Amino acid sequence: MLKTLERFYRYFFPKQLPNKKIYIDAIKGKEGIEIGGPTGLFNNKGILPIYKHIRRLDGCNFGTETVWEGHLREGEFFSYNEGKGSGHQYIADAVDLSVIPDGKYDFLLSSHSLEHIANPLKALQEWKRILKKDGLFLLILPWRIKTFDHRRPATTLAHIKEDFLRNIAEDDTTHFEEAILLHDISRDHGISSKEELTERVRRNIENRCLHHHIFEPQLVEEMIVEAGFKKLRLDLMQMHIILLAQKK
Repeated sequence: MLKTLERFYRYFFPKQLPNKKIYIDAIKGKEGIEIGGPTGLFNNKGILPIYKHIRRLDGCNFGTETVWEGHLREGEFFSYNEGKGSGHQYIADAVDLSVIPDGKYDFLLSSHSLEHIANPLKALQEWKRILKKDGLFLLILPWRIKTFDHRRPATTLAHIKEDFLRNIAEDDTTHFEEAILLHDISRDHGISSKEELTERVRRNIENRCLHHHIFEPQLVEEMIVEAGFKKLRLDLMQMHIILLAQKK
């Protein structure tokens, strides 16, 4: 009975980031792009309801078929804010956005997508390129200790820098064995067995489900600075590391 009442209450009064206004005011009325979206976290009942406050949002996904969005078409087909907003859908890898000119957007959103990228610094350099001068970057990443990655060791900045210097590609298999061995299936509602997990990891270049790197707040701050952004704000909520940064 109590759980039913709580669900009813949270439907009308969802848990949201206490200082959400700081994030909303930063990008209010501006035009941006979301890498790997859309996400429910930015909807009206999400922890950070920013969709309804922006002027326009385009989207970018790695393929025409994804586990999260289903079938996608390139063109004016990007839909966000539960269908209330629309923009251009790009089909492009996050580390190569050459179809987008320099300095096109006021802001960039990325929620739970950077961990699926084998070369995060390469992606961040590309994301910075398409931002205007002083453009804003809102990043959400899974907080290791709160997710099915809690058994895996946190990635270091040295490792991420090495991946960048070696120009690691998205077909990298370095973390396959670790992910299979240490993944906590009991915390992953999308997997029911070790065999299913193994098959998903082996086919990562198709589905991009693997978490290549494992994040703690300190690493996120270090990585953002390394990529040429200035940290404006960092918050932790539930399983999320939430960061607002600005292009230097």
